[in-house]
Amino acid sequence: MLREISPARVFARPTAEDLWLGPAQESALSHLASPAPVRALLGPPSSGRSTLLRRLAHRSAGDTTTLGVRGPQRLRSSVLRTLVRSAGLEADGLGPEEMHRLIDVFVQERRAKGQRVVIEVDDADRFGPAAWSEIARMRADGTADPAAPDLLLGLVHIDESSSPAADFIRSLEAPDLVVLSWMSANGVCWYLDWRLRRFGLEGLVTPAATRLIARCTRGCFAAVDHVCQMALLLLRNRSGNQIDVGLVREAIRTLKRQRELRHPAAAPRPKAELIVSRDGTVLRRATVRGRFLIGRSHFNDLSLDSSYLSRHHLAIVRGETGYYLSDLNSVNGVSLNGQRVQSAPVGDGDVIAVGPYRIKVSLGETIGGHRVAGRETAELAETAVMPAPAKPEPTHLKVIK
Repeated sequence: MLREISPARVFARPTAEDLWLGPAQESALSHLASPAPVRALLGPPSSGRSTLLRRLAHRSAGDTTTLGVRGPQRLRSSVLRTLVRSAGLEADGLGPEEMHRLIDVFVQERRAKGQRVVIEVDDADRFGPAAWSEIARMRADGTADPAAPDLLLGLVHIDESSSPAADFIRSLEAPDLVVLSWMSANGVCWYLDWRLRRFGLEGLVTPAATRLIARCTRGCFAAVDHVCQMALLLLRNRSGNQIDVGLVREAIRTLKRQRELRHPAAAPRPKAELIVSRDGTVLRRATVRGRFLIGRSHFNDLSLDSSYLSRHHLAIVRGETGYYLSDLNSVNGVSLNGQRVQSAPVGDGDVIAVGPYRIKVSLGETIGGHRVAGRETAELAETAVMPAPAKPEPTHLKVIK
């Protein structure tokens, strides 16, 4: 049975529909579902914060329109462009003021139809002053103005933060806050049981091994998944029956050893920065770390909103000798410097073309980045097939005697 199931499949990235909800997560969802002009979910990285926000938008899709944007953001125009595309509108060729009016009209139309409009801002503490000014404009105060959209914010913390988003929340008289932390020891036990039960693997991890996993990972979702994936892989290779304390310790040692090999202190390799543009306009910069997934779905390292991209379109992998790209059986394929490729090395200055986007690779100094917000419905839809290039018209020659 274990040899037929990939460990990565057992502990795959969660989606809005397939998500484990413990008591803390259920309580957070229940509280955030209550209407309020400004709501904020605080939680450390890998606490399930981002997935909970998507789950909330998925639950309320019938009577609520959610427009999503995620940090880091520095430019007001980038925030506006993301919101316009999240609304299903076309932003190409529009200036900031035109996109500003387009969003306002969209909100008014939805309000007139009796729908709530929610601006979902994840990683809000990674917004610069110019980018945050556009979010704050939509909700200049915490009052229940029926013409203004609600704000649903995701942040790490506000106590010691000096970000514009944290300052905005602290300025409210009674901010509606929900605090989410990593899983407790019991939470890790329930989470592992839920993960394994779906594949008929109940009882695979011994109670002592579960307690060790909870203690070593401190309940961080990503850390639990990584340790369990490695333990499952070791168990499968040994044809064992249970994950015990010894196997968990070996999995942790293996992960630590792999990390040391990937990040040698003596000779750090240059990081690859991806510069994403569309129609000549730079939209985002993102840094490649390890295996970097690009596609239409939210659950990629870089999510690009276009129906011409597959949910998981391509991967860029950092190897021992450089970076490589691999087409993940996408519908419309991947081009590297104008040539269609399935797998190829990439270097400084190379340009990758996927759908309407161009991604330039830079191996110099980098600035970290995250995803361009897309829509849940868009990533679940079928991938559109790009039209074939038009045949050139015949040239009419005039013979001069």
